Amino acid sequence: MKEELKKKTGSVYCRIALDRELAICTAEWIGYTGSEYLRQGMDHLLELFALHHPRLALHDLCENKGPWQNDAPWIAEHHVPMAKLLGIERTALVVSKDIFSALSARQYEQEANHDFKSFPTVEEARSWLLGGQ
Repeated sequence: MKEELKKKTGSVYCRIALDRELAICTAEWIGYTGSEYLRQGMDHLLELFALHHPRLALHDLCENKGPWQNDAPWIAEHHVPMAKLLGIERTALVVSKDIFSALSARQYEQEANHDFKSFPTVEEARSWLLGGQ
């Protein structure tokens, strides 16, 4: 299953792919997302988790731009507990080269209280998720 989430302007801000066989949901965040779209996208992911029951989540921020550190507490307090309740066991984050997004990811990593790890590449993140190491 694949889908795209779009802003009111029609531009895609998140591409979601669900691999049912591997039980992994990948969200590729694109461009400047902003708090409104980040939260909408994260809530949409929760809906997908409830419907399809993946065990693993991968957030690819390679193409993400701008800061989201103000949303890190919301993610930790709202999204993560719900994702865990819906069966997400591990989450991997591929860090953007955009300095503001990378700093936000670093801050989130300090606040994360679940089986979470960040990586420089999608391949390393998928390997960790699927290998369980």
